[in-house]
Amino acid sequence: MELVEDYCEYASGKNMDRPEFLRMLEDAALGKFDHLVVYKLDRLSRNLADILRCMAYLDDLGVTFSSVTEALDTTTPLGRMFLQILGSFAEFERETIIERVVRGIEAKVASGKPNGQVGYGLRTDADGVIERDPDTWPVVERIFREYVHENLGQKTIAQNLNHAGHAGPGKGKNARPWSVSAVSRVLRNRAFIGELKYRTIWLDGAHDPLMDPDLFEAAQRRADLRSTQAGATAVRSDYLLSGLVTCGHCEGAYVGNKGRSRTGENFRYYSCAAARKFGRGHCPNSPSLPADELEKAVADALVATYGDGALFIQAIEAYLAKMADRSAPLIAELESLRSTVADRKRVLARYQADYEAGSLPAVLYSERASEIQAQMLKAEERALNIEAELADADGATLPSDDDRDHMHGRIAEHIYDGPIKTRRDLFHALVARLEVFELTDVRPTFKLAGPHLLAPPPERIEAGTNTDSVQALLAAIRAETRKDPSEEGSFDVADGMRFAHRRTKWS
Repeated sequence: MELVEDYCEYASGKNMDRPEFLRMLEDAALGKFDHLVVYKLDRLSRNLADILRCMAYLDDLGVTFSSVTEALDTTTPLGRMFLQILGSFAEFERETIIERVVRGIEAKVASGKPNGQVGYGLRTDADGVIERDPDTWPVVERIFREYVHENLGQKTIAQNLNHAGHAGPGKGKNARPWSVSAVSRVLRNRAFIGELKYRTIWLDGAHDPLMDPDLFEAAQRRADLRSTQAGATAVRSDYLLSGLVTCGHCEGAYVGNKGRSRTGENFRYYSCAAARKFGRGHCPNSPSLPADELEKAVADALVATYGDGALFIQAIEAYLAKMADRSAPLIAELESLRSTVADRKRVLARYQADYEAGSLPAVLYSERASEIQAQMLKAEERALNIEAELADADGATLPSDDDRDHMHGRIAEHIYDGPIKTRRDLFHALVARLEVFELTDVRPTFKLAGPHLLAPPPERIEAGTNTDSVQALLAAIRAETRKDPSEEGSFDVADGMRFAHRRTKWS
């Protein structure tokens, strides 16, 4: 007997949705082996119905079966009966284990003792009852004191703890810096007042309250109020450059925020997400940028860039040179993808034939057909992208001055006064990234519209236009371009963007 394949399964046998198990069924359908050996029947499945469906499927394919630890001869009525008995025991064993585990958890919770982690500032004693952790409890007291009595925000508290050198939640190397979410979890942990969490509910614990319940409830009222106020903040679509701005210091993302000045005036701004989450000490040099000024500066720079004919041609030529180098590997990948799709179609046809002949159970056919179709779809989508990329290179030509002027005019028309959705789509189609180093140093990389798509579509972009129209107009080529830094106030990558004036720090 020759060993054809070894299927190493680490997933639970509770169902048939397991990578190695499904690969074995597929290989069986392809006729790669004619005998299947398992160490024990429950390695095949712990569900009797699944075992019987699998055995019927293998039998229809002419594949025999044996177990190393069990004497099974599935070719005889007695052997098949024995198989069902063993399958019943495997299913019974699994259900018994689950029942025992659940009973154990429920019994422990019913006794008021935790069955897992208890949260920062706490530990369990020798009897499994929650108590204060003397090493971290002072930090818990400090968090509640600063939040309730000193009226500090969760972000400020996190900054103070990090500045004081207090390790955040986690042990040893897994300890993380304090963040707003970590402080919030401490403030919301009802184990401090004698309760115990089970799934999504809180029950009475075996331990007494470890802090003043009035102090805890005061913290809850303030947190609830802040949460309600936070729900009224801006939505992501209000920030036209969301997802495009990164920090040049920590390489993290910039996010949009809303604030209120001392005079009660609302304003929008972009700030480093890491500094906002973990405190200014985590990324001390990242500036906050006024949203209105940044978005207008980017719009001005885009209009100026698209008005630069020499730069436009330079970008297209760079793209063509890049595509010349990439064409060979792209063609090879495309051929491989087409071969994969053809192979998946053959496998799917085999499953279809077995299902129609009644030799493949419906559940197996449905599972495998869905998986194979997903694989085909993924390969076909990638193939279409490659074909489009190769077609872009073949069809790319230098635009005429009239084409470029038309594109420049349409961008200028809608980047300032178009609907928010249209403006946001334009920014995302034409801006690759914005790196922030200083308030007066923002370094952009632009994408330019495909030269063969510069001719205007028959319809105009009107208010309320859908994203597809914008993307059809601004299908971006995959070349990134850098503008020569020659003029103060221009958008350039080498020296960054210079705001016309340094904005005074707002409070």
